[in-house]
Amino acid sequence: MKTLREKPFTFLAAAFLIGFSLFFVTGAVDNARAQDNQVAQEEAEGKIVWEKLRLKKISCAELSQNDFTVLGEYFMGQIAGSSHAEINEAIEQARGKEWEDQMHIDMGKKLSACDISAVIPSQDIDLMHMVLGIDSGQTKVNELGSFNAIVLILLWVFVIGGFGLLIKRLADQFRGSAREGGEESKKVSTGKKSRFLDFPFRMKISTKLSFLLLFAGLLPMAVFGFLYVRNEQAVLEKEIFNTLVLLAESKEVRVLEYFKDIIARTHDFSSDGYIRDETKRLITTGSSDARDALSRHLLVNKKPLDEKIRGISILDENGTVIASTDVQEIGKNESKDVYFKEGRVGATLVRTDPGDVHFGIVSPFVVAVPITDKDTHEFLGIIVNVFDSYKLEDILSENFITRQNIELESIIGENLETLHVYIVNQDRNVILSPVKKKVDPIHNVNVRTLPVQECLDNKKEILGEYTDHSGAQVFGASMCLEEEGLVLIVDIDKQEALMPVQKLQIRFYSTVAALVVLIGLLSFFISRLFTKPIKALRESAEITGRGNLRHRAVVARTRDEIEDLGHAFNAMTASLEDRQQVAMEEKRKLTVLLENLPVGVLMMRAADGEVMVLNHRGIELLGEGFKDDVQKWTRIKNEKGEEYPFEELPMSIALHTTHGATKNDLCVGKPGNMVALHMSAVPVADETGAPNFVVMVFDDVTKEKEVDRAKTEFVSLASHQLRTPLSTVNWYTEMLLAEDVGKITPDQKSYLEEIYRGNQRMVGLVNALLDVSRIEMGTFAMDIKAVDLGGELDLTLKEFEPMIKEKKMNIEKECAPDVPVLKVDQKMIHIIFQNLISNALKYTPPEGRIMVRVRREGNDRVYIEVSDTGYGIPKHQYDKIFTKLFRADNIVGKDTEGTGLGLYLVMLVVKQLKGEIRFVSEEKKGTSFFITIPIQ
Repeated sequence: MKTLREKPFTFLAAAFLIGFSLFFVTGAVDNARAQDNQVAQEEAEGKIVWEKLRLKKISCAELSQNDFTVLGEYFMGQIAGSSHAEINEAIEQARGKEWEDQMHIDMGKKLSACDISAVIPSQDIDLMHMVLGIDSGQTKVNELGSFNAIVLILLWVFVIGGFGLLIKRLADQFRGSAREGGEESKKVSTGKKSRFLDFPFRMKISTKLSFLLLFAGLLPMAVFGFLYVRNEQAVLEKEIFNTLVLLAESKEVRVLEYFKDIIARTHDFSSDGYIRDETKRLITTGSSDARDALSRHLLVNKKPLDEKIRGISILDENGTVIASTDVQEIGKNESKDVYFKEGRVGATLVRTDPGDVHFGIVSPFVVAVPITDKDTHEFLGIIVNVFDSYKLEDILSENFITRQNIELESIIGENLETLHVYIVNQDRNVILSPVKKKVDPIHNVNVRTLPVQECLDNKKEILGEYTDHSGAQVFGASMCLEEEGLVLIVDIDKQEALMPVQKLQIRFYSTVAALVVLIGLLSFFISRLFTKPIKALRESAEITGRGNLRHRAVVARTRDEIEDLGHAFNAMTASLEDRQQVAMEEKRKLTVLLENLPVGVLMMRAADGEVMVLNHRGIELLGEGFKDDVQKWTRIKNEKGEEYPFEELPMSIALHTTHGATKNDLCVGKPGNMVALHMSAVPVADETGAPNFVVMVFDDVTKEKEVDRAKTEFVSLASHQLRTPLSTVNWYTEMLLAEDVGKITPDQKSYLEEIYRGNQRMVGLVNALLDVSRIEMGTFAMDIKAVDLGGELDLTLKEFEPMIKEKKMNIEKECAPDVPVLKVDQKMIHIIFQNLISNALKYTPPEGRIMVRVRREGNDRVYIEVSDTGYGIPKHQYDKIFTKLFRADNIVGKDTEGTGLGLYLVMLVVKQLKGEIRFVSEEKKGTSFFITIPIQ
């Protein structure tokens, strides 16, 4: 039988073979087409090299091996179709014999001056090989198609391998599930999720398989399409750029030849003896006969010599036309024209300003050459030939790149609607732009594009992509006619140039669409092989999920891992049924234990505050219906019978602070029948650390509260009764120390001082106990009046002045001027300052630093800070610092005085004032207490 991971490979193997064949054929076609394009390109380049040689733009010494190669391609095209005998004859002619036609004669003259051995050193290489550019070492093969085929084959193998690995992983999971199910009696699966097969959203397995098959089929095609289109575009752009360069260079050669010809023609006229003599006689005598004779000579004897000439004029030294082929031109003054000013100095070629009319032609080309006396070389005037630009426009618009009509149309199609060939002068104006197919003339357009700027400013020719004068992106090439101060530009709209690539993309998208349909059908049939038994297994799982653990799946005989999974599922269901029985028994035990606990237990869900569990003891304490009561938490009161703020309840604190909280001042019930509660709450977090549940344990502490109150009353009574004898001891000790009853010895004085100090400590302890008991019992007498915190601070510091001086303490006091006067009991403020400063002095080594700050905080609170550089408080005792009779472990062994009630008393006072107190401490570095008290 086949395993699950083996079944898809039958289909994928066929797809692989089809893809391999497709890419191989595509690569071969690409290779052949690229070679044809290369040959055509070299032939076109050879034509340009030949034209430059013919016009002497370059010399034989400047020819390179590549120049000879492209010349050979061009010559091969010239003799294409010739017989073997004709080729042999051409070879003999190339060796120096007579050439049969003018082309061969020109070739012979040009190539005879070239040092062939400098380029091809071998004496045995046939001259025709050089001419035809045949060099086995220079053979170029475009490997683009082959490269694409290799890349795509490797990519396809990678995708198929990845898909196979995916199927293998799925099969391994099925097999693992089957193994876990078969060994369920030994261990239980952990249920960990595999990240390997995770999808970003829920998806059916049939959809996954279809998606993966589409991915395996389309990804190579998409990558191939991207590479193919990109390479085709790169090749096309290169061909376009090369063709544009060839076109621009060929136009440049013809334009320069045209300019050279018309300038030479005008020079020839200026050296005509008859014209020179008649011009001198006409200037000297002003005879009309001389003018008519000279004009007739120009019209009859000179103008017919060149069909490009539309008119000839002779101007005197003042710029006045004294003779012309058109009598209407005689008498005009052209002294302000550029061609007259520059023609006085030497031969000049200009195009007249837009709108100027000469001989019925608007803005013609004008060549002006000075006429001088043959003997004295005296300047007589200038001769002006006016040429029609139609011939130059024909040169710009005609096509003559190669004999085989190799041009842009062979690359990008027949409709070159945006191809422009135009010339720009130094003023950045278009002076010549023949109409090319459907392109409108752009005469008198000011052009400041990149090629114009680079050529006129930096003498640099441009080939590439840029923005033309209309704002369109174009591919173009420029040629700098430096001597003439002109720029020749050939450009074509980028969008039109790349039209073949767009057509290629459309064909590619059509192919992809067809493949999507085919692969979709294939994936449908493949997915059914997997999904049908899995669907049946899922239905069984849903039945089991609804609680029917007795249900067993009907296992399909697929003879693969899916069948194993079915057996594993049934084994798992049986195991779950057994474990459910065990879990139910454990739940019953836990319920019995919870219901019989002597304390109340409540469990609340953190998300919505729903009470999930409340045991029997909890119901007794909180009352019937507490669990379902909407206003359940209003049942909890403080010791005065007032509703306790919900945010201060232990469960609320535990929920929002994520740590436990305890309260012992809670009550439930009605006045006269109040039950005191001690309540603790802790949060139970989930795997992310967020609170999931809050568990609260509480119990009746009414009796404990009564005992504690009795102790407080006893302490209050005992402390009050102790004050009288302590005062008596204090009074008599002071009398003895003052020797009011007679002299005492030094030893007696020492004993009495020890008695006095001990009595003072006892008085302080009794006073502290009285203050604590009065505040706890609510019998502290409040005397509300305006209290100046700064003044109260000064009084307190003055009380401790002897101790400050004795220990040489450094006291820093900061009391802001905007601290308001508080309406409070002065004794309470004194208790705060006295105990905090006293502790700082007691528990800070000599020469330490104590800082006291008082300032306003916001609009409604006063801030008090007392910091020292003392012994600090151990971290493990932070939670005991505000309890009765607490003294830190690091202080007990030191020689310090203290009752252990100071901070507890400060905490009670701050709470009585509706304020807040907190601290920061570090052992051996000091402690800081921070208190905020409401202004009102």
